[in-house]
Amino acid sequence: MLCLVSVLSDTESTVLLGAVLSLLAVYPTALTAGGSVGLISDTLLDARPHCERGRQELWAAAGALLGAWLGAFVIPLDWDRDWQVVMASLVRRGWAWLVHRYRMYELNTSVALLEPNEKVAFHTFIFCILSMMAYSTYVYLPHYTLVLLARFGLVVADTD
Repeated sequence: MLCLVSVLSDTESTVLLGAVLSLLAVYPTALTAGGSVGLISDTLLDARPHCERGRQELWAAAGALLGAWLGAFVIPLDWDRDWQVVMASLVRRGWAWLVHRYRMYELNTSVALLEPNEKVAFHTFIFCILSMMAYSTYVYLPHYTLVLLARFGLVVADTD
């Protein structure tokens, strides 16, 4: 709420805002300009800098000001609201959902009936099959797609 405070009623917040903005907007420019006041003012006050460094510094300063302005808005999902879900319960519910989905997978594939060492062997086999499918898709599918597109005349390409 720093950008919306009255200058006279809350001077401490206004001074802190000025310090943060000068740190974020002016300090990087001062470092690259070597502390020269003329270069700093030319970079920050010139609407169209002539060099790439000046453009980058101007965009960094504008980004700092825009970020400070956007950061002043109150986010409607504040943690002190009674309707807001606490992050710990979100993690707990997410973990419960994953456990439920894994149990459903075990029941649907009848893996739940296997011994623990059989489960490891089964999951290793499934992982190897899926890994080979992913690898072959990555290696062969781009070339195969290009051949099909060239066959239908959509792309002119060398299919050798």
